[in-house]
Amino acid sequence: MTPSVLALIALPGVIAAVLWIGLARSSGRIPLVERALPLIVAVAYAPAHFALFGFNLTPTDVTHYLPHVMLLASLAAAASPSSAAWSRRLAVVALATGVASFVLLRPLALPASGPADTKMLGGALAVALLATLAWREASKGASLTAGAGMSALLMLLVAGACTLSGTLILGQLAGAGVAAFAGLLVASRLSRRLELDGSTLLTVAGIFSAACVMLARYYAEMRPEVVYILLLMPVVAWTLQRRLKRRLLLVQLASMLLIGGAASARAFMVAPLTASGASETESKPGDATDTDYGYGYDQ
Repeated sequence: MTPSVLALIALPGVIAAVLWIGLARSSGRIPLVERALPLIVAVAYAPAHFALFGFNLTPTDVTHYLPHVMLLASLAAAASPSSAAWSRRLAVVALATGVASFVLLRPLALPASGPADTKMLGGALAVALLATLAWREASKGASLTAGAGMSALLMLLVAGACTLSGTLILGQLAGAGVAAFAGLLVASRLSRRLELDGSTLLTVAGIFSAACVMLARYYAEMRPEVVYILLLMPVVAWTLQRRLKRRLLLVQLASMLLIGGAASARAFMVAPLTASGASETESKPGDATDTDYGYGYDQ
């Protein structure tokens, strides 16, 4: 990657930090500030995405919908704070995850793409929903620093797994998500507003990371076993949240790093799959590319 691309990937961090510092100084209403946190991430992410891959009023590729997914995830997080009833949080997260999954996986069900695999689509939706809910419940009661830190680490591990699976574009987009959460993390330390609830950030990170993994798995080259390893992260984090009280964040971060590292290592060691399902060594050049997943909306 060139220095200009790296600068664009880091841009959301600067935007998120500036927005957060301005909001923290101008508003003293904690509930309002807490609900604005997820929206800061969406606003910070969008310019980097559009600068890297262009602004598309009529998306022709599934990756063009990632800013929409980020905004949807942010709205869902803002509408389901930790103080809301569990049933409300479940309903909001389920609706957002379902809409995002439908938009991203709909090309697989188009006539030009062949018969729809309903089991695959239903399984992807169920896994994305359960993973997002597990992330949210695992971070219940987390401070702003803890929520931003866990979200940044989650996105970093997903970015690494995507990149090592041969999907550099998704790695770059997930990296922009890392920068947005990292910017909030740094700004929260500087502003000393550490008493805020940061658990809603895991809703955003959960839905967006699930979207990146969906695209890497079904449209690009990520191996299924890499997905299975990544799914251990929310399960382990949620289990630790229920059973441990002391040093919770440290243990959760360590477990995430260990499992995410294992997923990246597995992605690095095996030959990636192409979009058609054949191994890279068996496919012909041009069968699958990183810039066109083969399931555009203009078919």
